[in-house]
Amino acid sequence: MFKKILFMTFISFIFLTSSGFTVIGHRGDPIKAPEETFQSFDVAFAEGAEYVELDVHLSKDNVLVVSHDSDLSRVTGQSLVISENDFSALSSLKVANGENIHSLDQVFEHYQNNPQTKFLIETKRDKNDKSKTMEEQLAKVISKYHMEDRVIFHSFSTRSISNLKELFPDIPRIFISGSLKRINFSVLENSTAVNVSSKIITPQLVSQLHDLGQKVYVWDEMNEDPKKWNWLINIPIDGVVTNYPETAVKYNDLKSEASSKSVNKTMTYLNNEPTPIYENPYTKNKIKGYVYNLQEYNVNKTIKIDNETYYQIGTNKFANSDSFSDSKVADRLTPYLHSSIRSIQNTKNILYTSPKLDSITKKTISNEFSYDVEGIKKDGSKNWIKINQGWLLADNLLFSLHGKDELQKYFNLPINYRLTNIDLSFIPVKSAKKDSSLPDFDFKSVISPKDSTNQI
Repeated sequence: MFKKILFMTFISFIFLTSSGFTVIGHRGDPIKAPEETFQSFDVAFAEGAEYVELDVHLSKDNVLVVSHDSDLSRVTGQSLVISENDFSALSSLKVANGENIHSLDQVFEHYQNNPQTKFLIETKRDKNDKSKTMEEQLAKVISKYHMEDRVIFHSFSTRSISNLKELFPDIPRIFISGSLKRINFSVLENSTAVNVSSKIITPQLVSQLHDLGQKVYVWDEMNEDPKKWNWLINIPIDGVVTNYPETAVKYNDLKSEASSKSVNKTMTYLNNEPTPIYENPYTKNKIKGYVYNLQEYNVNKTIKIDNETYYQIGTNKFANSDSFSDSKVADRLTPYLHSSIRSIQNTKNILYTSPKLDSITKKTISNEFSYDVEGIKKDGSKNWIKINQGWLLADNLLFSLHGKDELQKYFNLPINYRLTNIDLSFIPVKSAKKDSSLPDFDFKSVISPKDSTNQI
């Protein structure tokens, strides 16, 4: 029982921290080489694709022919329909790079001794064909070249998916859909995954399919815009069938290096300087808008990458987490946002590049100067202060509150929430006593105990 619990804990950890997806080159890399040729497949594999996608039709003599179209005129310039011709006639046709039209046998034979090469096979069936001939031919070829562990199937045909389940119960079967109407329980009974058009993909759809035990892949038309990756990478897909495998691999590497976690908390930005909003935290491409001081957001995901943490604050909207604090404690922090700080005498205040203990630098602030506070953050028991030069721990800092409003905010705090290192000596005693809006207090004092822990 203990081993089972440990295993499930490990799996949960992987789920929370691992963000990568499977990259599948659509027809190889059709942008850099003629589609579904050895050259196209080689380019995609060299770019890091784990699989390449290819389509198969049955020739008149029941050979599985590798081609997207049923008519070869687009890729060869000669109008021969695959189902109406024997493979001997089809194989004599050449594509733009001089390669002949290939059979699936020839593809498997070509790559048989390279175990790193894997294939996503799309079955192209005649709608009126109710036989299992295509799937049975697939079984023969896969068995002949021992490719059982190196193939996945996908198809628009529900009949083909059903046949493939019967013949290959252990090989993943992906149903391709360009419409939500086509995704139903009768389809999902036979599939292990769904390949969804990028036009209909949403985080909600992915979550629903995952809940039904289906992996989710995404595909696009041949006019795919690689800029779509800037928002697609935010969706927790399991794989992608793309015309740009090199771009996909780059994004996959970035995402794999990051760790993400779903959360549900309300956070407030506490910094006088606005911070930019990014479409994703991986490439950090800025989008319109900023996060401003005292703005509150519901955060549903945190992503850690390159020793930085980003909060998802909306659909395809991310911001650096440095100046965010839990909204439950934000009111306790705001009185100090327009203050200045200086070091308590005989103390050494080290600068950090971010409000994290592992971002420590060798720099310190001068004990002879005061510094304007730009931001503040509470992280657990630590109180962090942002100045122009970087971040500081609040423990050995003396705060000077500027103006009546900030003093009023400070005195409105419950006494146990007030920072104790507060310099009030700059306020004349007489004027302070005449101001009935401020509570009674001995303004001659300088509240700056050296051993204070500065808890908020």
